[in-house]
Amino acid sequence: MLKPMPKFLTPTASPAAVLPILRWSIAIFMLVWSIDKLIMPEDFIGLFQHFYGASFGVTTILAIGAVQTALILAFALGLYRTITYGLMLLMNAITVVVSLPQILDPYGGGSNQLFFASVPVLAACLVLFLLREQDTKLVLKR
Repeated sequence: MLKPMPKFLTPTASPAAVLPILRWSIAIFMLVWSIDKLIMPEDFIGLFQHFYGASFGVTTILAIGAVQTALILAFALGLYRTITYGLMLLMNAITVVVSLPQILDPYGGGSNQLFFASVPVLAACLVLFLLREQDTKLVLKR
């Protein structure tokens, strides 16, 4: 006889039971880029110039990476949800805006398909922000 599925996998699962999965997956996804800024900051000098029109040195990129990593970890732990979820949403919205040419032309100019991943990440961040009061499981501060 089959065992019943865990409640969080059923169609009647509560948002509080499943929102941590969304929160953690976004955090893991975003940590790749924030940690990359800490490990190889030189790689981001040209990226910031190209996409943001900003000339940053290694020290500034390291600082950005450190702040982003701290924000992402606070977000993953569910700390100060309105602030951290809002900042994650803003950070992703900025990424989508500066990447619009690549997003709108996913098959032109090489490997633009990777940029399209920022669209569902932005949607997931919006969902988490809108449901932040229901995201009460596996958080450090409610």
